[in-house]
Amino acid sequence: MIFDYFHNEGVDLSGLATYLDSLDVATATSECFKLKLTHQRALFEAALGWRPLAFVDLVPASATAGEQVIHAGRNTSLIFNKFQKRFGRFSLDGPIYGYNNQTWMCFTGPGYFTAESADHGEIHLDGRKVPPTAPPDWPKPRSNSDAIFPWVYKNLIDVLRGVSQRVIIGRPTYVGTEPPDSYFILVRQ
Repeated sequence: MIFDYFHNEGVDLSGLATYLDSLDVATATSECFKLKLTHQRALFEAALGWRPLAFVDLVPASATAGEQVIHAGRNTSLIFNKFQKRFGRFSLDGPIYGYNNQTWMCFTGPGYFTAESADHGEIHLDGRKVPPTAPPDWPKPRSNSDAIFPWVYKNLIDVLRGVSQRVIIGRPTYVGTEPPDSYFILVRQ
């Protein structure tokens, strides 16, 4: 079980990564979605510099231009905590863009972002940088300030850290404010 890798002394990242990499996608997703706030917080802190992320962790090199890569996610909110981050590259040598697919998207907007490399092997998803266009099956890009409830994605930068070959732990941060005690886990499908 996933909880076997969480101890008072911290997280056994090596054992956890090996365990998660041994599972099929559905089981890895199910296991990761069991993690609550205390586990996700501990995992985020432990994962600093553990497994440097590269853009191929978001969109594999084998993906074609415009191909959508889905990462199933669970955050630490009490409600509406399951979502997807959908990633893609609109040209083979272009940046990686994405959006948040979730139940309340009609109110919050799609929460578009651009992936950027950061220090310590992190990737940041910058919600201030919305793509100019999107594939036909994606929502129309718009500023994250234009939603009915703009505070969800306005000035949002998600900080991503690698855990295993397909699992990423993240934390939302907002430009100009202290980060909330909130986290999310992603599993590439």
